[in-house]
Order: sequence, then structure tokens, then C-alpha cells
Amino acid sequence: MLNLGRRFTRDEDKLVEWINNGFLKVFKKIHTVNNPEALPGWIRSVVYRSILDGIRSEKRYLTHVIVDSDYKLNGTYDLASGYDYEVLLKHVELLPDSSKKVFKLFVLEGFSHKDISERIGISEGTSKWHLNNARKKLKEILIQNKIIAVG
Repeated sequence: MLNLGRRFTRDEDKLVEWINNGFLKVFKKIHTVNNPEALPGWIRSVVYRSILDGIRSEKRYLTHVIVDSDYKLNGTYDLASGYDYEVLLKHVELLPDSSKKVFKLFVLEGFSHKDISERIGISEGTSKWHLNNARKKLKEILIQNKIIAVG
């Protein structure tokens, strides 16, 4: 989870804030967990979603993932809003399966290329290729749907 947060910010205070918000949610709702065996996964999920919420709230972190300096967001979209973030994630679903899997593991879940290669049985180089392919294809999709514009 820390890798996910660090991918979007070098500000350790911001990352700690996101994680603390997650654990606050855990402590407020822990009484709702009926199955003790599910507790570790539930805690991880709550903290993970809290980090994602923090990333979503910071527009500059999201643009780092989706677009670069050659592209700009179309003025009608605001990545800081949860709705538009979800729209972007729906476009990720249009990517080729292997590239989509690597993109999600790397960008959304914070796995390294080494971890991805071990997890899905490909080389690190292939993982890097799929990530670059996913970013290229995603930009094309976002341009076609007028979510981003060139320069």
C-alpha cells in the first residue's frame, strides 16, 4: 500500500494522512466485521481505498497517472471529482487484457514490475512493455472520447 501512495506523492506527511484516515475508518467500523478471518483483508481494503480517496482528491497526482505534459485535460472534466475518476477507470477497462492487468497492478495497486512479473508469470521487461502500451492506448482512448486534448 505504501508503494501505491509513494507512486503519487513524495510528501510523506500526505501519505501518512491518507493512511491515518484509513485506520480511523477501520476503528470506527471494526465492530461491523462479523468474521474474524476476514479482518486482515477488510482492514487492507479500507486503508487501500482511503489512499485512493486521497489520491483522487489531489488532481495533480491523477494527471501524473493518466496524462503527461504533452496532453491536457479537457476543461469539462475534473479529476478531483470521484465521478470523473470513475469515468477514467471505465476507459481503462477498454485496454487489451494483458496491458490492462499490468496497468492496474502497477498504477492502481502499487506493485513493482518485479512483483508483477512473479505474480502473473511474465518477465519484468514484458511488464514494462505492457505498462507503456496501456498508457499509450489509454491516451488514444481518452483523446477519442475528448477527455484529454493534445497540448
